[in-house]
Amino acid sequence: MAVVSSNDVIRSGLAQLLDNSNDRTAVVHTAAHDGHLRDADVVVYDLTGSSAADQDDLAHLTSLRTPVVALQPYPRSDLGEDARASGVTELVGLDVTAADLVAAIERAAAGTSRGLEERRSTYRAELQERVGLTDREMDVLELVASGRTNEEIAQLLFLSINSVKSYIRSAYAKIGAVTRPQAILWAIENGLAHPERASEPARD
Repeated sequence: MAVVSSNDVIRSGLAQLLDNSNDRTAVVHTAAHDGHLRDADVVVYDLTGSSAADQDDLAHLTSLRTPVVALQPYPRSDLGEDARASGVTELVGLDVTAADLVAAIERAAAGTSRGLEERRSTYRAELQERVGLTDREMDVLELVASGRTNEEIAQLLFLSINSVKSYIRSAYAKIGAVTRPQAILWAIENGLAHPERASEPARD
C-alpha cells in the first residue's frame, strides 16, 4: 500500500497510523505525488490542497486501475465529487478512524467497494432522512443546485410552476435556507452539486 499526499504532516501521520493500527496492512511507499505507483496494491490519496497537478496524479492512478482510497477534507465535498468522477474506489473523510480507514482499504483491495451510483444513492437517502426531505423536495433541491430555473424544474419533473415553488419553500425551510444562493451553498456543502454548476444563473 502507498500513501500519497502533498502535505508532509498528513503523509507521515497516515503512514504511522496505518503501520501502528493493525497487522493486516503495510505502507510500502509514501510520496508527495503519485510517482507512477504501479506496484501498489492500494493507494491512500489525500485530496487536501488538491491542485490541477494533483488531479492529474489522481487521473493517472485510476487509469492504471490502481484502487484508490481518497481522503476528502471538509467541507470540500466538491473535491469528493470530482474524485468519484475520476474513478476512486473509496471516499472517506479526514476524520475517519483508523479502523474505518483500514476497512475501506481492505474493501478496495478485495474489489468489494460499492459502485459510484450505489454510493451516491445511499448517500442521498441518508442525507434525505437526516434532514427530513421528501423525495420530491430532494429532486427539486438537486435541480436548483444544478442551476435550473423554476420553469425548467417544472418541465423536468412534470409539475406545475406553483408546485415547484411550494416544494422549494418547504425544502428551504428544512435546510434553513432563505434564498436560492443559500440553498445552492447547502447543496455544495452536502455533496449534491459541483461549485461550477452553482455559479450558473438561476432565478427564483
